Amino acid sequence: MATTPAVSLKVRADYRADNIVVQNYIDPIKAQLFAAQGAAPATNISYTNFGMVWVKATTPTTLWYTDSAGNNFAVSGSGVTLTGFTGASNTGLGVGAGTVITSGTQDTVVGVNAGAAITTGASNTALGFDALQAATTGGNNTALGANAVKALVTGSSATGVGSSALTAYTGAGPIIAVGASAGLTIGTGINDIYIGADTLTGAAEANTIRIGVPGTQLATYIPSVLVTNETSSTSATAITGAQIAGGIFAATGSPIALPLASTLDTAIPSITTGSVIKLLVIANSASPVTFTTNTGFTLTDSSMSIAAHGARVIYFQRTGANAYTVF
Repeated sequence: MATTPAVSLKVRADYRADNIVVQNYIDPIKAQLFAAQGAAPATNISYTNFGMVWVKATTPTTLWYTDSAGNNFAVSGSGVTLTGFTGASNTGLGVGAGTVITSGTQDTVVGVNAGAAITTGASNTALGFDALQAATTGGNNTALGANAVKALVTGSSATGVGSSALTAYTGAGPIIAVGASAGLTIGTGINDIYIGADTLTGAAEANTIRIGVPGTQLATYIPSVLVTNETSSTSATAITGAQIAGGIFAATGSPIALPLASTLDTAIPSITTGSVIKLLVIANSASPVTFTTNTGFTLTDSSMSIAAHGARVIYFQRTGANAYTVF
């Protein structure tokens, strides 16, 4: 019959361990505690059978805590008391990190106040100061970076990667933001994806993909574009100023009507005279696509067109207030 090896704990001489619990799956186990030379003897020693070690020291004020209900591990510092952390398979590291988890499972929170309010939420990951700080019952959220997904309370499947990514988001999810301050001001949108970008329409936006910052990224390169849902429609389609600002437009018919130049000035209020905007136009059509203009636009090529199933970059150069040359 195999014997259970003894467990030894040595208490460092520079501070006293006032509360030590040694636990092991095999019961009983005899723990042997040794105080290093010059250290005060440990007190309040108990033994149970959960296979964990709990060391609580009051000087310095650091708390190491595990819960026998489900393989949890937490490290919390500077006077913080763990009032919860009784769910299963959770990991917390940092002052206030995951300190009130009750029945939540598979949560991993690392950083000061990371996941500080999680109670029943499950499968959340927070890494960074105040990451996922307000979340309580939502699950499958990922916050990587200081203040990432900070304001979310009950939403699920929110992913913010980067400092302050989705920091103001309080919606239901799903939503994705990648990059420092990506999706910074979005509040309640769903099914949005922001890559190095923020919403341009305010705090509520849905079913939208934004990549890059208008006026900063001035070119888009896509090695291969597969155009589907082909149509031979010859009905006119119109490009809006916002679509020109967005940098890509799929034409489903011909001719394409450009907006009023004043509309483009409104869509991109920061544009200056001489600036050039690029628009990738994809001809999602079985017929060639041509262009017509509105007030304020001048075509350098009056027969400008795009071959069927083709694509072309169109350039809009601002020549003055409400005036553009298209080439």
